[in-house]
Amino acid sequence: MNPSEILSFLTPQFGDSLQLAFFAIILFMTGFTVVSAHRTARPASWEHKWNRGTPDDTTDDLDIEHGSVTDLWHAVATAPEKLAEIMPGMLLVVGLLGTFLGLGLALNHASSILGQADLASAGAAADSMQNLLGLLQGLGTKFKTSTWGILGFVLLKIWSEVTRFEEKRLAWVIGKVKAELENRKRAQAAAEKAREDALFANIGRAAAGIVDGIGPHFVALIKSNETMQLQTLQHLHALDGSTQGLRNALDTVASETAATRSAMVEFTEGTQHVVAGMEQAAQRMADGAGKVGSGAEQLVGAIRTFESQFTEVLDNVRGDLGKAIQDMSAQASETLERGSTQLGSATREISTALGELSADTRETMNEVKSSIGKSLQIQEKASIAFTTSSRALNENIAETTGIVNAMTSSITEGLESIGSATSQIKKVAEASKKSSEGLERVVAELQGLPSVLAPLQSLLDEQKMLVYSLQPLPEIVQVQRATVALLQAMQAEQQTPPAPTGTSASAIA
Repeated sequence: MNPSEILSFLTPQFGDSLQLAFFAIILFMTGFTVVSAHRTARPASWEHKWNRGTPDDTTDDLDIEHGSVTDLWHAVATAPEKLAEIMPGMLLVVGLLGTFLGLGLALNHASSILGQADLASAGAAADSMQNLLGLLQGLGTKFKTSTWGILGFVLLKIWSEVTRFEEKRLAWVIGKVKAELENRKRAQAAAEKAREDALFANIGRAAAGIVDGIGPHFVALIKSNETMQLQTLQHLHALDGSTQGLRNALDTVASETAATRSAMVEFTEGTQHVVAGMEQAAQRMADGAGKVGSGAEQLVGAIRTFESQFTEVLDNVRGDLGKAIQDMSAQASETLERGSTQLGSATREISTALGELSADTRETMNEVKSSIGKSLQIQEKASIAFTTSSRALNENIAETTGIVNAMTSSITEGLESIGSATSQIKKVAEASKKSSEGLERVVAELQGLPSVLAPLQSLLDEQKMLVYSLQPLPEIVQVQRATVALLQAMQAEQQTPPAPTGTSASAIA
């Protein structure tokens, strides 16, 4: 096989219309794919696909959020580029189609030759064989179309690797996405800058409004603080007197509580004596029960002895009836006498133990009765003392309640004045925080007076802390006055119109 034979095999036979038709189709498909791809696979075509054919209307354009880079790469591909991707496979299919058509026609022609042959005639048989030989000689040319399709497939793959239109389109899409991202970043930065400028402008206007309106509030705040300081000092003096009365009442309550405690101690000691007596009585009852148990055990032993002896007598009767009758009567009488004697002694011991037990029980009950009587007397004394102390405690609590009720009206007035001052303090800016915190501590301590009265012994310490917390009020008032003066000076400077330029120039001259 030399190159000339290969070239002659690949060259179509111009006398065969089927070969010419398939050769022309394969050649046209290959040439059209190459030419159209070279003409359309350009950035302008990809830009046209990105804009959907409307460069002036951006509403229907592709966006970087529509998918990944690969999705956008497929979306901007032109029709010739998509055709170039599927054309190698189409060439293979067309080549195989030509081969199968040629083989089918050749087989039909062979079947017709064999069907028309006359085997009886030697000349007819020779003609049939000659026709079949001609058919077999041209059978190899039927695979030309498949060869052309394979060659077209290989050529298009080589052409695709050389031109690299897909890589160029991917690089263009990446650059487009990067440019869109940069544009979005710049737009976001501009919008953020505009928002910041608007925010700063609003802050400036708000600050100017605060400076214009804070002066009158500071004056009212200073007056309110002075009035509140005087009222707070008056309430503190009244609270000091009430606290002294509460301390006296607490001393009385403490003495009554000590008396109640001593009565309860006596009651506890009496109860302990009663419990000890009951414990001794229980011990004696246990000893008596032990003695009764020992007597019962002796009785059981006597009965068992009687049973064994009586059984032995019955056994002897079986051995010798005549002699056993006399022996039995003697032994039975002896056994009965011994059993009655032991039974009597056991009964006497049981009765003696029961007598001792009853005597111990009677003595124990008498002791319990006397102990209970003593405990009742102690309880009666303790109840009398507890009743007396409770009455005194109730009287002291009533006095304390009266004192607290007397203080309620003055404290309520102070709270109302403090509440009105607090409503004004809320309108003041950040410069009055120190004064507000001091006044809020005073209000909190005055409003929490009922909870402070619970631990009454620590009330004096809380009062000292309250006085200590009110010490910096004069300094806070001075600071507020200085702040008001500064703000008034600032307002005066803002209200004073600037001097004309001509006047300034003449003054300089």
